[in-house]
This record gives sequence, C-alpha cells and structure tokens, in this order.
Amino acid sequence: MSSEGKGERFKLSRRSFLKASGVTGITVFATSLIKPKNLFKFPQKAKTVDNEGVITEKWINSSCLNCPARCATSIRVVNGKAVRIKGNPFSKVSEGEICPRGHIGLQVLYDPARITSPMKRTNPEKGRESDPHWEKISWEEALNEVSNKLQDIRNSGNPEQTVVFSGLNSRSDEDLIGRFVSAYGTPNLITGDSLEDESERVGRWLADGNYSHIA
Repeated sequence: MSSEGKGERFKLSRRSFLKASGVTGITVFATSLIKPKNLFKFPQKAKTVDNEGVITEKWINSSCLNCPARCATSIRVVNGKAVRIKGNPFSKVSEGEICPRGHIGLQVLYDPARITSPMKRTNPEKGRESDPHWEKISWEEALNEVSNKLQDIRNSGNPEQTVVFSGLNSRSDEDLIGRFVSAYGTPNLITGDSLEDESERVGRWLADGNYSHIA
C-alpha cells in the first residue's frame, strides 16, 4: 500500500476527533471519582507464601482506643499475632485515616511493662510512702473476690458505697458498664478517659446538662 493510501486510511475528521476527545475526557473524569480505597478488599483466608511455609493472615476490623475519637481501624493478624494497624477504608467517619496514636497501637499492645493479669494489693497499710506490694492473681480468683465483695455491699443495703472507675472503652462496653451500675444501684460511675476529658464532661454537664464529650 502506498503512503498516500495509508494517509487516507487513517484520516480523521475534525468532528470525529472532537467526539473521541470528549468521550476520553468523560472517561478520565469518571475514573478519578472512583477512590481506590473503596475497591480495597481485605484478605480473609489463609494463604501460602513460597519458601516461608504456611502463613495464616486475616484483617480484623476494630476501633482505636488511644483517644476518645475511636477512629475505625483494621488490624492485620499474621499467625495469630497483630502486626499492623491501619485506618479502615470503609469507615464513613474517619474515611480510612488514623493519626500517629492509632499507628503506634502495637507498641501499647506489646509494651513489655504492660499489666498482663489482675493485680492484688497485699499490704493493708495505705499511704504515700507505703508500698502496696502488688501480686499477680488469676482471673478466676480476681472475679470471685470482686463479686463476693459486691454482693456483701449490696446485701448490706448500701449499694451507693460502691464507686466504679472506668477507663476508655468501646461504646458497647460503656453501655454495658452503665447498665451494670444502674442495675446494681449506685450512681457513682466515674469514666476516667483522662483528666482533661473528665473535666470537659463535668463542665458541659454543669453548663447544659449533657454529660458527654464535645464533638
């Protein structure tokens, strides 16, 4: 075929060129609206890695408890051990983002100085200069001792003598703790997320009667 014939074959009219350009532009624009994170899928089944044997891997969705925001997280668990924390891309609130506090959650989880079991005070003497002599006890022993003490106080007719201190928990755990103190009969529930957060709650409660964090 001559060069002249090739030119005729690939000749493109101005109208066809504009039409093709418009279609291409619309396609590129539509593609840009699709966020890659919405297409992300978490692996849920075990997989085999060459030369490393069988490794079980899964992602568990949870929420960060390193501050009251409770951003949605996804935790990568390999061979039963959490190895990575990232934001949950399916969250409509945090939209897959977490701050440095969320990323260092593994350091909190695996801190060698963390408390790994219930601790019982063995020194009856109390005071700033007194060593409490904490000793590790089993969960069964701890639950039995606490439940027996709670039962004795309630049977005495003075459940309000019980004060419950609660740290930062998930919303469902907070609801459970609130229902427990209500059923037990004590109004003394102190949620110590942190000192400044508790002061914020009390200030808002005194101002407008709403005992909660300011959004």
